[in-house]
Amino acid sequence: IILLTVDTVSHSCAKRCIKLIEFVELNKLEELDQIADQYLGKNRNVLRGKPLYLYYPEKFIPIFSVTQLDYWLNFFNLSSSDEALKKNLRLFSYLKSLPEFQKFDSWGIMRFLYDFKEKNQVNIWKIAPILRGSTWAECVKEGFIGIGMRWNPLDNVLKMDRKRFEEECEKIIKLSGDDLKMVDLNQFWTFTHEIKIGDRIVANVGSREVIGIGTVIGEPLRGNDCSYEYTIPIRWDDL
Repeated sequence: IILLTVDTVSHSCAKRCIKLIEFVELNKLEELDQIADQYLGKNRNVLRGKPLYLYYPEKFIPIFSVTQLDYWLNFFNLSSSDEALKKNLRLFSYLKSLPEFQKFDSWGIMRFLYDFKEKNQVNIWKIAPILRGSTWAECVKEGFIGIGMRWNPLDNVLKMDRKRFEEECEKIIKLSGDDLKMVDLNQFWTFTHEIKIGDRIVANVGSREVIGIGTVIGEPLRGNDCSYEYTIPIRWDDL
């Protein structure tokens, strides 16, 4: 019977991590993943990656998720084969070879990548268009998605900041006798302020039927000479 304590577990883990460090010192980088599997267990990517980054920030980038490593390797048209540590080495070696990253350390490169991804993230929005009459056919033919056909209790939302929008919504909710809810009105804000160029639109009927998928290609408009109060230009895919 062995009593496990934080100290004994930490010591055991440290001894196993030292094996990885020894192989880096011997420049046996091709064998790192196999050694990590042997001493730390398979798929223990943070446990194997973080100590190596802390000891060798000039060789490893602090990205330990295989999913994220694959994302960036594919983004830069690099091979995403092999296991986690080889992926890490390949990605960081390539990025450091680029003149744009010469003055960045590994942490700085990691932060740049995640900031870039966050700013350029493509969102997917589900919008249920009005199917009455020829309105959906109009959306497809003219290349847009719309909102506000049946009712539009608000003034021009495009010209409002968030504070003004919420103030207007409070007035309308009170006048409605609480028949309207903030969630009902907030769809106008989402449509006009949160959907961005490059985002994907899924036009759906109910919860199971998709009738159109497209990409946002322009800024939201008001009064675009159609059946809707607000529209967003869309390039519809062929389904």
